[in-house]
This record gives sequence, structure tokens and C-alpha cells, in this order.
Amino acid sequence: MTTLPKRTSTLIIGGGPAGIVSLKYFLEYGPAFNDDEAPVLVEMEGDIGGTFRYRGYENAELVSSKQLTCYSDFR
Repeated sequence: MTTLPKRTSTLIIGGGPAGIVSLKYFLEYGPAFNDDEAPVLVEMEGDIGGTFRYRGYENAELVSSKQLTCYSDFR
């Protein structure tokens, strides 16, 4: 378990798709911050990924291509 900092500028709860995108956009476009106030993402599971990693839906298939579901700056 990682120790959380005493202070942070932004707390993002949940490491699913929305949390990951929120953190990415905050780091790219958000206000400047000191190292001791860096944004923090917390996730209750052992790894990030949310629905795509930990939830299953009976008879469901992901029909989006890799090119449509990845970041344009991280292919």
C-alpha cells in the first residue's frame, strides 16, 4: 500500500477510464503544482483499468479498435 501525501492539489477517485483521462488532462492542461502538491489518483483495486479490467458483462464484446481507444499521443 502506498502512503498518500499530506497535501495534494487534486484528488481523483477511481482508476477506471474516466479517472485515467482526468489525471492525464490535469497533468497536461491543469495549473502548475509543486512536487508536494502533485495530483493523486486512488483506486480500490490492485491495478488501474476499472471496467475494462475488473468488470465483465455476460455476452459482451469490446468492438472498438485500438486506434480509437488509445490516446493519439500514445500509440
